[in-house]
Amino acid sequence: MKANPGAPISILARKRWVHLSTVSRVIKKDLGYKSYALRIRHLLTDSQKARRVAKGKKLLVSLKTKCTGHLRFFSDEKVFSEDRSSNRWNDRWICRDPKDVPLVFRIQSLASIMVLGVICSNGSVMPPHFFGPKEKVNSEAYLNVLKTVVVPWMNSVASGTPYTFQQDSAPAHKTKLVQSWLKKNVFQLHLAPNSPDLNPCFYYL
Repeated sequence: MKANPGAPISILARKRWVHLSTVSRVIKKDLGYKSYALRIRHLLTDSQKARRVAKGKKLLVSLKTKCTGHLRFFSDEKVFSEDRSSNRWNDRWICRDPKDVPLVFRIQSLASIMVLGVICSNGSVMPPHFFGPKEKVNSEAYLNVLKTVVVPWMNSVASGTPYTFQQDSAPAHKTKLVQSWLKKNVFQLHLAPNSPDLNPCFYYL
């Protein structure tokens, strides 16, 4: 175990000519170990780490100085496709005959659509905005949605209350065209790069 903690339990059992359950029982009861999935993390460059620190400090200052009566809006996009989500390891089917297992079909040229969601710190949720099936979400398309959908909705919810708009650093979000318009019309803070845990949309929507 110490030489190769990543060795599959099935291989350990096969090498020792014992049943799989025997090795599992020894690992769990005798050694007190558990089998954990590998942890996935973003590989950050030095510049990304520096930007995370800088934006994190700005966020802390904003939270300290703009608390009572200040609203925060968070946005995020997600692509939805026709394919059914499945995991070959987690999605199981108990039966006697393998032929009874339902099939999960894959589509070669599947249709997909981009959806934009915005939520507010007071609990308000903007009706989802659906981009066109083949619409390319570039800076022009994104800016048009900001002008005609997102900002009017935020102004309606805020009703004159000061607010901050927070979005991630997607390519369409950080172009000069979009940033120039936002600086003139909306106070915004960018989320730290590769930090989905800072966006409530990941948990609320």
